[in-house]
Formats: sequence, C-alpha cells, structure tokens
Amino acid sequence: MSERKAEFIIEERDVVTAMKLASSSSLAVPTPLVLGVGSAVVAVAMYYFHNETNFITNYVIPILIVMLVAVALLQYAVIPWQARRHFQQSAMFSDEITMQWDADGFSLSGKRGQTTIDWSELYRWNENDVALLLYQSQIMFHVIPKRALGQGRADDLIGKIVAAGVKKR
Repeated sequence: MSERKAEFIIEERDVVTAMKLASSSSLAVPTPLVLGVGSAVVAVAMYYFHNETNFITNYVIPILIVMLVAVALLQYAVIPWQARRHFQQSAMFSDEITMQWDADGFSLSGKRGQTTIDWSELYRWNENDVALLLYQSQIMFHVIPKRALGQGRADDLIGKIVAAGVKKR
C-alpha cells in the first residue's frame, strides 16, 4: 500500500474546479442537464408556437431563455471569475500543504497552521477528475487536488471516507 500522505500547493485551476463542482453539486440536477433540457424545451416550444402570439410565445419562452442564459453565465463565467479573484487575493494559496490520513480521519498542515478532522465530522464529500472536496458543512470544504494523490492514494483516501460512512454529495 502507498504512503497515506500527500503534499501539494493549491493552484488557480484547483480553486476554479472546486467552486464549479461545489456550485453545480448544490443543485438537484447537474447544470449541463438543466441547460440541455431547458434548451430542448425552448426549441420545441418555438417550433410549435412560432407563428402564434400567445402567453407561451410572449412570456414563457423569453423567461426560459433568460433563465438558461443566467444559469450558463453563472456556472461558466461568474463562478470561475470569482474563484480566480479569490485565488489571487489570498496569500495562503501559495503555501505547501501536507495531508495525512488514516482510518480515523485526516490532517492538513502548513506554515499557517494545522487541523485534524475525524471522518465522522465530515458533512459530505465530492469529486471530479481534478479535485476531491471534503465538506465540513454545506458551504465549507477542503480542496484536495487529485494530481497530488495519484490513483492509488486517491482510491485509498476515498476508501477511508466511504468506509467511515460519509455520504457523497
């Protein structure tokens, strides 16, 4: 088995990915699905009602279009912009972080401090190809870049989280 330790520095792309993952996973339905289904509904409605002037063509279709544009802008422009801005404003992102874990929990340490968290204290966890998010509450989470773990240690870490009964978001 590999060592249960990882050292990393959070990069801008990690913060952007984490914020997009956190915001999209807070929705009941994934953002791409919302945009795809919403666009299909608008297209079908426009096809069937294109020669009519009624409530659907005057109000429903324009409102749906505005909502779809707002969701797309939020997910793919505003959230990444805010994440980049946050990354640039915070000096702590330049620090190297050491993470260690075992069957009981994990610890994070760096030049600005150290914390140890039991798995039972986690609210949820989530992941994508780039990052692993360990939530302490609905809006507070730790970003662990998967590039720092490699496949073996990532599987081991996720195995400990799952074995502790922490729910995936």
